[in-house]
Amino acid sequence: MTDDLIELVRQRKVIYDSKCKDYKDNFMRNAAWEEIAEILEQPVNKCKDDWAKLRNAFASALKRRRNKKSGQAAAALVPWKYEENMSFLLPYMECRSTKTNVTTTPESPPTEESPDESLPESPSTSRSQSQSRSSRGKPNKEPKLQELYDLMKSFQDLRRQKQNFRQDMDETDLFFLSMSKELKALPKLEQTKIKLDLHTAISQALIRQLEHRDK
Repeated sequence: MTDDLIELVRQRKVIYDSKCKDYKDNFMRNAAWEEIAEILEQPVNKCKDDWAKLRNAFASALKRRRNKKSGQAAAALVPWKYEENMSFLLPYMECRSTKTNVTTTPESPPTEESPDESLPESPSTSRSQSQSRSSRGKPNKEPKLQELYDLMKSFQDLRRQKQNFRQDMDETDLFFLSMSKELKALPKLEQTKIKLDLHTAISQALIRQLEHRDK
């Protein structure tokens, strides 16, 4: 479900792109979440909560990658499970430097540090955060281009490793991989039925093969 949620959000820029013309339209944003909830067959609030946790975990993963020691080998830093999936958010993230400690929100994973990167949320939330920041002084909103470049290069390396892995696959592997993407777009009940039919067909074929071998 997590992969599906990330992909469904990626397809709806109104949720995360503050430059989208409908970003400040609460009706359009809510409609997007309603669509996602209907596809995933989950409550809207659960989808929003799960996305907030993913967003915070992604920001924390970027912080750990950025703060790694210069002499540390890149292979020593294990990527977060959904780091590549969430990389589409990089252009919409805002790196900000602050001298104060940031309190971990309830949505953040308890074992991870609070993120330095902020992602667009709702317009009302953005306004309240702006007011809060103004009381502490004007923060530096200049994007750290070198850090963003390094992060995007890391994701390119991950994609390259993934492509090399796929080169080792045969036609059967690639077929089932492509079918899995189609399958994930279907309702859960249909997915279960198709998996059962496929498992039955393969099992019957194996039984026939064994029977033929024993003759």
